[in-house]
Amino acid sequence: MVKDFVNLLNREFKDIHQAAIVIAIFTFLSQILGLLRDRALAHIVGPSEALDVYYAAFRIPDFLFVSVASLISMTVLLPVLSKKVNNSEEGEDRAREFFSQVCTVLFFSLSIISAILFFLMPFLVDSIAPGFSDIAKHNLIEVSRIMLLSPIILGLSNAFGAVTHLYKKFFVYALAPIFYNLGIILGIVFLYERIGIMGLGFGVILGAVMHLTVQIPILGRHKFLPKFTKIKDKKEIRELVSLSIPRTLAISLNSFGMLVLVSILSKLNEGAVSLFSLSYNLQSVPIGIIGISYSVASFPLLVELFSKNEIDKFVLHMTSAIRRVLFWALPIATLFIVLRAQIVRVTLGTNLFSWSDTRLVAAALGRFSIGLVAQALIHLFVRGFYAGGKTSKPLFVNFISTIAMIGFSVLFLQFYQNNETFRFFMASLFRAPEEGAGMLMLPLGYSLAGILNVMILWIIFKRDYLKGQAFRVREVFSTLLHTLAASCLAGIFAYFGLIVGDRFFDINSFLGIFLQGALGGILGLIAFTIAIYLFDDKDGIAVLESFKQKFWKSKPIIPEDENLN
Repeated sequence: MVKDFVNLLNREFKDIHQAAIVIAIFTFLSQILGLLRDRALAHIVGPSEALDVYYAAFRIPDFLFVSVASLISMTVLLPVLSKKVNNSEEGEDRAREFFSQVCTVLFFSLSIISAILFFLMPFLVDSIAPGFSDIAKHNLIEVSRIMLLSPIILGLSNAFGAVTHLYKKFFVYALAPIFYNLGIILGIVFLYERIGIMGLGFGVILGAVMHLTVQIPILGRHKFLPKFTKIKDKKEIRELVSLSIPRTLAISLNSFGMLVLVSILSKLNEGAVSLFSLSYNLQSVPIGIIGISYSVASFPLLVELFSKNEIDKFVLHMTSAIRRVLFWALPIATLFIVLRAQIVRVTLGTNLFSWSDTRLVAAALGRFSIGLVAQALIHLFVRGFYAGGKTSKPLFVNFISTIAMIGFSVLFLQFYQNNETFRFFMASLFRAPEEGAGMLMLPLGYSLAGILNVMILWIIFKRDYLKGQAFRVREVFSTLLHTLAASCLAGIFAYFGLIVGDRFFDINSFLGIFLQGALGGILGLIAFTIAIYLFDDKDGIAVLESFKQKFWKSKPIIPEDENLN
């Protein structure tokens, strides 16, 4: 068994869809652990000031990670290492030496900035959470200081990911987040009751260390373990950082946007930060499984195709991945909207998590799900532009969408607080209690901004790469229309399943609510599958047959132009 596990760690995946499936499976396992993590938080800590502090404490470390560590990230480092390894004059030795220099710069840069932020944290806390009590602000300072170690560790781990991608060891890359969540869970279960809120911070650090160490065997096997070294290639590293700046600014905008949202939430009712974060984590599950899996698996191949100037194949694989993401994300978004209450009650409905909390998180999840497909596609589009060296375009789009996210959120919240009719409508839309429902305006603003983001990215992608390839556009829209129609049918059948389940199961018990949700989900998926075959959607049928083949070993149906690896 150990030998088989080691073989899996060392397996090289060259097929993009096979790699995406592998990453999706392990992302799913990671997300399951993420749900167990959130359930443990709901059960042991509960939506409270303490949990608000825990989630708010991520903001500064996360901002440091995306604004500094991402200057030398996997997505920009991978093409450089790939070029050096494939260059007969330089080879792997030159790549290893350069990698050590990069890791040295990254480690010392993050360490110095973390040390500065450690002492500045008391002055930053009022900007992060101005609505917190004095005790909560004190705890926020202490936990944030502990978590400042995580950008250093995860920054190095992210750089290590460039090597695992270089040798197409997607299994290891997908395994790292599982260990990250496991470390956090250990902190919740074993440290929180012993040392309080600080234990949650130490759990995050444990998870970050595990995220890093799981990749070390691959780096060791290929002799890429970095060493502190003298910086000889300063010009090349500056060029690498310069190339990363648009991407770093783009994701920093997202992190800044979340900082603003947390600041707004801290002024609302106690637990608002927790409830928003828990619902955000739930909607992130399908985004991670679908959007991130396909974007991560696609990136090395897209980089390779673009570097070889094989633009037709580049476009083919991008549009193919877009259609796959649409095919999986649309029905899941629909089912999340219909089954939102069952999802929340099964995953979080425990101990300190009240019925009012359940209704608020379910309503927030429904609003987040409106933009779920867009969020999944954004990851793919952004990596596609990065593979083509067009890093400034996602920055421009992210700037617009971040401003829109903050603007929509503030506008909806102001309107909600000042208009009784709008307040009643928004609370009733997803059956949320009126008390505390103001926080629901932020997920709505987030989703609408995501939809705006992906619409602009599609327009730019179409203009840059799809001139003279109208048939590719038609393929994407055909998948969109067929999948949307099938998803609507799935939603209707899922709702019917809830009605039937309400009659036959005890929905006041965990098992009953699970069975009710499972019945609705199964009926929805069956309806979706039947609809795809009735519409004779060839791309959808190919995906279903390929998926079935993975489990039942039947012969897959593959469209002729997609087998171009």
